[in-house]
Amino acid sequence: MDIVSMGHNGNGTGHSEPTRKWGYALIATVLLVIVFAFVGWQKRSAVLLTSIEVVSACESEWRLFTSTVCPDLNSTPEEITRLVALEPGTPLYDADPAAIVDRVERHPWIASADMERTLGGRLILTITERTPVLLVMRNGQPRQYIDAEGYPMPFVTGVAYDVPLLHGLSENFVADRPVNNGPVLELAGVLGDLDSSIHALLSEIEVQSSGALVLHTTVLDSRGSIEVRVGAGSIRQQLDKLHAFWHQALLPEPGRNVRQIDLRFDSQIVTR
Repeated sequence: MDIVSMGHNGNGTGHSEPTRKWGYALIATVLLVIVFAFVGWQKRSAVLLTSIEVVSACESEWRLFTSTVCPDLNSTPEEITRLVALEPGTPLYDADPAAIVDRVERHPWIASADMERTLGGRLILTITERTPVLLVMRNGQPRQYIDAEGYPMPFVTGVAYDVPLLHGLSENFVADRPVNNGPVLELAGVLGDLDSSIHALLSEIEVQSSGALVLHTTVLDSRGSIEVRVGAGSIRQQLDKLHAFWHQALLPEPGRNVRQIDLRFDSQIVTR
């Protein structure tokens, strides 16, 4: 006696019919995706550049939540537009976003940029600028700002930042490279993340010919500014010591005459 398996429904077809239907549905879905992608590509390829708009990241992040006034950008829209290097009427979606952002970020004041394109032809750049922590002085004139990573930014007339003045740094600045001075780089990094009460103690910094840094404090009553000697490699800890000494030994004793503070020794503060 021969026994033939007929499947669950007894007609020998099993699940072939539902499987075939699912296959047709999958093919139809893939075709629809291809069609929509082609239509979208055609629509995007027809979009021409109509405008380049520059937005401060500060305004973009805070305008919906606070009334804080964001500072004006030091990089002008005209400068950024030149860096974008696209003429009106250029096919917008043919442009390389990474290349555009790279060109824009070569501006010495710009730390980062994000780019957005719209089907209306607008190219929108959201700009985050570098924050100065030092102002380089030469021959009594302001020359460059330096940010916490040591990158130089050109001085902008009419814009004021409450940062210490740096004297004695004589190297030629390159816009896309940090300054080539180890102690200044360390100091800049510390200033970028320094408590405001410690930051307020610093008025001017001098880079000596040996490369050592000499700080000058803000004016302390009739005693004027005090010279502070620091060593490389642990500037943050030395500034913490200066802050403690200032509030524990100098402010409570107005009659104490101190002209110089030496912080280069690990276990003690030497004064003269």
